[in-house]
Amino acid sequence: MTKITSRVVNEVLLYWSKGNDMGTIAKLVELSEATVKKIIENAPPEQKLLLPVKSKQMEVRERIEEFERIIRNKKPSMEKGKELWDRSKIRHTDYKESYFADSRATFNFKKKYIGIATVADAHIGHEGVNLYQLEKDQDLIENTDNMYVVCCGDMMDMFLDAVKHQEAVLNATSPPKDQLYMFQYWLSRFKKPSSKILLVTKDNHVSARLKKACGVDYTNKIWSDENIFYGGEEILATLNVGDVTYKMVCRHKYRGGSKTDTTKACRNLLSNGVSEGVDIVALGHTHRGALEFFQYRDTMRVAIQAGTYKTYDPFGASLGFDPSVIFMPVLILNPYTKNYIFVDTIEAASKLLKKLNS
Repeated sequence: MTKITSRVVNEVLLYWSKGNDMGTIAKLVELSEATVKKIIENAPPEQKLLLPVKSKQMEVRERIEEFERIIRNKKPSMEKGKELWDRSKIRHTDYKESYFADSRATFNFKKKYIGIATVADAHIGHEGVNLYQLEKDQDLIENTDNMYVVCCGDMMDMFLDAVKHQEAVLNATSPPKDQLYMFQYWLSRFKKPSSKILLVTKDNHVSARLKKACGVDYTNKIWSDENIFYGGEEILATLNVGDVTYKMVCRHKYRGGSKTDTTKACRNLLSNGVSEGVDIVALGHTHRGALEFFQYRDTMRVAIQAGTYKTYDPFGASLGFDPSVIFMPVLILNPYTKNYIFVDTIEAASKLLKKLNS
């Protein structure tokens, strides 16, 4: 019987990582199968991350054998298929209910003029972000009655993909964990975040990358812990303001945008997606701000394209873009009749709201 040394242990783990079964490994290293099993079970945590890694050839062979077995054994395959079929129907119903629950929200307000600030692409953690203005706007929102926020994503920078965004990862001055610390601090500056932030959409920098890197969308926990509505890719919000109901669709981004026609993606969302009864469309992502009042079918609608607090962006500069302008517009909603007041800055909206409601 072979003496168990660190070299033998490493050989066992190496053979196992290559996809060999325990019986084969036992013969190769001249140990009992029980001893091999014990070595594998007691492997250090850092080595367990690699176990078991099957060879590609073995995976393909097993898959072929399994497919042939399913095709050959028709009766048990049909029974298993029916079981999976019925289970999938139930899952579809659950998914449908969950989808609508994640993409529909209703908010009721007093009979006052209400300010809705569309904030997106803060990219907290990047050195090109104007934190001074972000703090100033946050303080104005916090201290202005009847002013609220919808977040259209990318509140943190979160460059995690060293393959697709190698330069950004290498040049990042704040690692993801530091960005999370900073974001938690930003959130804590609100006395009660849920009293000001109405909803948050998924995005491509934070929710998508965290899920890809960790397998879990941690942003869901961040927002839900604060009792803030965190929905799917697209949220249809019903805003009951006094006697009037406004419908607002929020997303981080939408297809068919244009570098020269800034609100084109907003209009595309109406023509391709949800449109009936929608009054306002709000997007982020492009870092180019715009606000437009336009006719769609027989109704005037509002398109909001939020800007960014990331005013200096090396990636944008490499594509030929000028430094961004901070543009987080506020739409003031009339509680007596369906009517809008467009305000281009949070500071100006704060002053106007106080006058309108005095």
